[in-house]
Amino acid sequence: MVAAGVTQVAVGAMSGWGLAALVGVPGLGERLGVVDPVRLRQAHLDVLIMGGLVTAAGLVDDAPSWAKRATKVGAWTNPLLFVPLAFRPDAARSKMYTAASATSFTVTCAGWVGLALTARRAARR
Repeated sequence: MVAAGVTQVAVGAMSGWGLAALVGVPGLGERLGVVDPVRLRQAHLDVLIMGGLVTAAGLVDDAPSWAKRATKVGAWTNPLLFVPLAFRPDAARSKMYTAASATSFTVTCAGWVGLALTARRAARR
């Protein structure tokens, strides 16, 4: 978990270069088809935050592998769901986007609940 989380933080940090380019290079956003750059900032920050949380989750000993996998998958899929919205703000209304969001949130919640239950059991021992 720690290696996955720190790797995610590194990717999130590096994505800041892309945001800096969008701000610093006139017309770049338009050439790339970016309609809502705020959504890219949301993705950038969410990748960083989720990476930090996954890193901290590495403190949970004996967590089931399904919970670890679900948490790591969700830590990527949830933030990346902001990216399509940067190019097509109406994407959130599509059935595919709605299904992807529901799946991502379900997997993420299951992973974090699994980790939390494991940590609470360990704390009671």
